Parts: sequence; C-alpha cells; structure tokens
Amino acid sequence: MATRQAVRAVNLRSLSTSVCSSSSRIAVRAPPVEAKGKRSVNSAENITENITQESSSLPPFNAKEWASSVPVRESSLVALGHRLGLSVEIDEIEKACTHASFSESSNNDELQSIGNTFLGLVATEHLHLTYPNLPLKPLKAAVSMLVGPKTCSAVSREWGAHSSLRWRRESTHGLTLHEDAMASLSKSVVGLVLKHGGVEKASHFAKAFFLSRSLDLRSLLKFENPVTIINQTATKFGYSGVDVKLLKETGRYTQSPVYIVGVFADDNIQLGEGFGSSLKMAKYRAATNALHQLYLHVRPEVSLPSSTLFENGAYKSAPLGKSEVLFKSA
Repeated sequence: MATRQAVRAVNLRSLSTSVCSSSSRIAVRAPPVEAKGKRSVNSAENITENITQESSSLPPFNAKEWASSVPVRESSLVALGHRLGLSVEIDEIEKACTHASFSESSNNDELQSIGNTFLGLVATEHLHLTYPNLPLKPLKAAVSMLVGPKTCSAVSREWGAHSSLRWRRESTHGLTLHEDAMASLSKSVVGLVLKHGGVEKASHFAKAFFLSRSLDLRSLLKFENPVTIINQTATKFGYSGVDVKLLKETGRYTQSPVYIVGVFADDNIQLGEGFGSSLKMAKYRAATNALHQLYLHVRPEVSLPSSTLFENGAYKSAPLGKSEVLFKSA
C-alpha cells in the first residue's frame, strides 16, 4: 500500500509540473491585450502622419481654378444654337454665354454692349410709333419693361440657357447678381445675331423674342386729380368740352349701390367709362379711363425707321403725338 501511494504522489507531481510548463508556454506565446491595443494606436498614428505629410505636399484646392478648368458641355451649346436658329461657331456661342465675372480675357462684354444698344433702339422706336401720345417718362419706363434686365433675364431662362451660362458671384469687379448675368446672355445673343446676320435678321430676332411681349402701360400713368386733368387734356387734344354723365345706376337706396359714369367730349364722343359704389368713385374711375384712352391710343402697325437699313424705298414717317402729359405722370 505504501508503495502504491508513493507512485501516485509521484505521478500527481509530474502531471502538475507538465500543466504548469504548458500554461507558461501558452502565456509566453500569446501577447497581452494591452500590447495589441498599443500596436493598433501606433499604426493609426503612423497612417495619419503619412496622410498629413502627403496633403501638405499637395497645393491648396482653388474652387475658381477648378470651375474655370471644367468646360461647358458642347451638347448644351449646340442645343442652344439650334433652338435659336444660330448659324455660328460653337466658340462664338460659348463666348456669348461667358460673363465678364468669369473670365476677363474672353467674355461677352462687347456683344452685350452691341445687343443692349440695338435692343434700346428698336424698342424705343417701336413703342414711340405704337403709342404716339405716350409721354417721355412713361416711354422710358416702358422701354425698360420691354428690354430691361428683368425681361432679358426671363428671356434667357425661356431659352433654357441657364445651364450654358458661366459666371461668378464674386470677382474683381465686385458682386454679380445671377439676374444680371442671365440678362447679359440674351443681350449677347442679340449682338451675335447682329454681328453675323445683319440688321434685318437682328430686327426679326428682336421682334420675335422681345417686341412681341405684352405690356400693361396703365400703371405707368398716374394722376392726382383725373377729373380736373381730363378737361385740360381734352382741350389740348382738340375737343371743345368735356361732360361727365351718369349712364346707369342701381340700388341707390340700398347698402350696395352701383353707379356707371361716362366721360364725353363734344356731346357725343365717349372718352371713358367707370363704375363705383358712389358717384365720386365712378367719376374718378371714368376720368382715369378716359386719360388712359387718350394717352395709350394704339396706332396701327407702321414701318420702323430702322427698316430703311435693309428695305428699299424712302421712309414715310408717321405723325407725332399731340400732347405731353402733365400732373405727376410716372
């Protein structure tokens, strides 16, 4: 029995020593968790250092240079040219679509100046001959409404040219509005048509896209006391006298009466008509309507003076307007 117990004790001791030696070997082979974390942190720091070194060696990003290096899609320029019927080179169309804020060397300044002058010429003579009695100040305002920056910008948008425009909001000349850049595009296209097609094609082009637009000129004529002004204005136009007559009425003794008043000259020529809930309001509106009828009289279509540049024959001028409006007209 003693020998068996001694053998068992020896076996247990040898087993415990083998387990301890194997566990120590495993502990030596497997690195600790903290060592792995330190290695990963060191590798991340090395990567960031390499990235910072590479980025410091590259030049800084310049948005303006990048935008100038990106060319306009040729398909959009070709589509714009075919849409407007322009038989010119694509480079010319691209130049007309380049604002001065984008490039100082190749821009549409020259074409814009030519187109703006030509549009002002044809718009002034068109309005002056169509509305011969229109005063000077409303005439200037009507020209701005017909070929001004807002209208030219709207025309460029109708053409679908916003994708072809090249401009910058900030430049050496200061801030540039997108509306001004869009307006320069349509004016430049008119200058381009005038440069390559002549006066005749440019006149037809301006008539198709600008002069054919409808305008409400009544808001340009403002009067403080139209009832008094209509008497003096009718005298200037050659009428002997002006009478204000009540034409119709209804509900005089109710809460909502309606009066219709007419303004007559020479007893039988009706100049205007107005309505209102009172006689005073109806007279005011009737006198205002009569003034609008006098000053906004539309003459039948006549030839423009600029048409003699491409048509044969002498120009026959139309008679001028009879009178200039007064009394705080816009």
